[in-house]
Amino acid sequence: MTQVLLTSFDPFGGRSVNASHILARAAYAGLRGPLKRRVHHVSLPVDHARAAAAIGDLIARQRRGALRRIVMTGEWSGSALRLERHARPGPLAPWRRGVSTPTQGPMPAPFRRRGLATFTSCDAGRYVCDTTFWAAASILRAPGVSVMFVHVPRDVTDPSEPRGRAIAAALGELIAA
Repeated sequence: MTQVLLTSFDPFGGRSVNASHILARAAYAGLRGPLKRRVHHVSLPVDHARAAAAIGDLIARQRRGALRRIVMTGEWSGSALRLERHARPGPLAPWRRGVSTPTQGPMPAPFRRRGLATFTSCDAGRYVCDTTFWAAASILRAPGVSVMFVHVPRDVTDPSEPRGRAIAAALGELIAA
């Protein structure tokens, strides 16, 4: 039974890697025992319609009431971790109603405890990250279910290096919370 859905993105823009996928995969690999069996990691396509549909399908496949949290990750060009608070439908999304969907944002404590720079953002990027974050938050309007989105720095692609290890461990803590 999946209680936590962990998402990342496939490489895009001619790049061979996506930092979100590498770090989310490392966070998942670090989980142990029963917790690991309750988490499902999936890498999403970098396409508005396909990624939003994938999120909808993943949520629909979960047993009603079993899903407690979605921890979403994407990459960005900055050096700090961006903890997203609001999501909007992307420009290609078929449900263009609404301007902003407030969400239950991520807790910065796991990142700060590891000395990682973070800031809270009210703009998930107006790209596929925003679309998928909005889709998940819109579908999961249920008490007790949280949707979190963390943008990780694009240049952190080695989970064995100190910064990559710290980000993966903080993501693991968010998953376990």
